[in-house]
Amino acid sequence: MIICHSSDQHGFQYKVDGEVVSIFPDIKEEFDVFVCSGDMLPNLVWGCNNKPDLLPYEIKYQENWCRKYAEDINKWSHNKPFLFSSGNHDFINPCKILKEHGVNAIDLDNKVVEFMDYSWYGFPYVPFFGDNWNHERNAQDMFTECNRMLNRLKNSGKENKLDILVAHAPLMGLLDLAGREHIGNAQLLNTLMYRMKNLSQLYLCGHCHQNGGEIVWLDNDDGAEMLISNAATTYRIINTADPPIP
Repeated sequence: MIICHSSDQHGFQYKVDGEVVSIFPDIKEEFDVFVCSGDMLPNLVWGCNNKPDLLPYEIKYQENWCRKYAEDINKWSHNKPFLFSSGNHDFINPCKILKEHGVNAIDLDNKVVEFMDYSWYGFPYVPFFGDNWNHERNAQDMFTECNRMLNRLKNSGKENKLDILVAHAPLMGLLDLAGREHIGNAQLLNTLMYRMKNLSQLYLCGHCHQNGGEIVWLDNDDGAEMLISNAATTYRIINTADPPIP
């Protein structure tokens, strides 16, 4: 399976002659499935998680944007299946609207999905950094979300057989720089390393733009390896049969 992994498009917003427009970059490579690991949508209100009176306007803005650009998203993703897990800038999950407009959108948030002979899970949560954005969790609440993930995997029979984890935030210390600070998910790293018997084959993330476009391998004490791709503001082609070398 060939994956096109992208993240943190933030509505593809650019200014042309002073006007903000959305531009979808051309992806020339061929692939079987498109995966977005969050922050696809633009924001009207900055940090509206702390502005509940403005949240309805933000939600409406993102819904309208999805309707306006659904056809462009379909072309951008080569009319391929579009797998999505939310990020902290996404105040809606766009899959329902995209499906209504012809996109084969598949929602991964907080669920186990069997697709193309692989098991997938979407983990939208990011470590707490001010409560301005969606899906922020403090350390205790992040631990709770990890427990919920483990329970869902167990109930689906995939506790030790998850193939691809699509998470918005990188793992702590791995492609997670913001300036000189590591802001990755420590609780999720601990869960993968010490609470699950097997590592996933792939960990697809974004969030930290500084490491966008980079990949790294993570291995555990049993010698298992997991390829981590941070595709923030860009995209990467990954062939599961022949994964890239960092």
